[in-house]
Amino acid sequence: MHSFTGRTILSIVLLLFATQCGGSSSTSTTTTTSTSSLDTSELATRVESVSSALVPSIKSSYVTSSLSDMNFAITYQEEADWSVLTGETYSYLVTDIFGDPEESPQVVTKVRVLLDQFQTDVASLFSSDADIDCTGVDTLDEEDTLSLPFLGSISNGTSNNRFFDCHTSSSGETSIYGQDEDGVIRIAQMSESLTDNEESTETRGNSVQFYSIIYSTYAESTASDTTTGYLDLQYAQATIYSGLDDEIGTDDDVIFKSRTRIVGQATLDSNGTITSATGDFIVTKFDQGVNDDDSTYTITTQNIGRGGYQDSDTSLFSITTDTTTASDSDGIFCLQHSSSSLPTVSDSVECEDYESAFAWGSIEFPFTVTPSLTETFEDIDPFAGNNTDLIAADGSNFTIPTYTTVTTE
Repeated sequence: MHSFTGRTILSIVLLLFATQCGGSSSTSTTTTTSTSSLDTSELATRVESVSSALVPSIKSSYVTSSLSDMNFAITYQEEADWSVLTGETYSYLVTDIFGDPEESPQVVTKVRVLLDQFQTDVASLFSSDADIDCTGVDTLDEEDTLSLPFLGSISNGTSNNRFFDCHTSSSGETSIYGQDEDGVIRIAQMSESLTDNEESTETRGNSVQFYSIIYSTYAESTASDTTTGYLDLQYAQATIYSGLDDEIGTDDDVIFKSRTRIVGQATLDSNGTITSATGDFIVTKFDQGVNDDDSTYTITTQNIGRGGYQDSDTSLFSITTDTTTASDSDGIFCLQHSSSSLPTVSDSVECEDYESAFAWGSIEFPFTVTPSLTETFEDIDPFAGNNTDLIAADGSNFTIPTYTTVTTE
């Protein structure tokens, strides 16, 4: 839960993905928007572009610029707090989540590292099955619900209108995907692997265990020359290094876990370039390592956001961390975003519209957003840094199902 000081009058804000996938829920966003056909050769790029536009860009390379030159306004938190969180000492708390995937360190907890990999995987998937007719893969034969590792049971439509049609699996990675009769495309990718580690072996050991699940729902509608993309993306991963004893499951394991949900809509011009985007996100990052004295440390950082992230857009941004000193500066900020520098603090009046309403206003999605979302920030819990809200390091809450497929004689 967030803890707020008296000066932060927060009747506030950021909706996020609350529900079992992030907190409590009260409402559900449902459909009347008509979808348009989508060229699957563009799907990977569209999903990456829309999702990337729905989270802020906070790059490591921006941290070296002088924060004292920024024009701060009175906001939910003091201006000095943002300076602490984006200064060189603690900036990793945000850049390791919202940073550029090309900038070092290229950590697995960066949202855009995930999105880049997902784009590659989706492009590969539909390059051989452009019509989503299960060309070269198995046809699913599942019931009205099916199971995903960690996320649990999800809807599979009805016998006359399945959400997932196709299945492919190899080398510890499984994908299921499909398109329903309304043109909504759903993709779930899940993987589990134990491999040799070749990175920082002197501290992380020689083995690494990896678990991940990504579940994306995407649709588009088109009017005139403007296309609107609608996205609900859920992701969780756990990366566990064996430590110096080279045995996973002991006290010296080095662990990086994260969980993300991004929900929103974006408009694209005739060239596929995003012209505007508004949405909600929630991200929790958990790190466990070993200190020089062999004691173990853990850091949990929780982020919630609502608004727009294009140049000059404003958004609500919440950060909670248990990192010493930095935790004195966490809380709610109203930020204005820039394409060439760190976000700056803006007057809270710029974020008032987001305090109790979805970032996309009254726009209706062409699919049911599930788990459902709540418009009131006070009702939302972020993902906790535990083995319930995150994938357990021992994989006890992560099992890739054996899916039923159509058998041919």
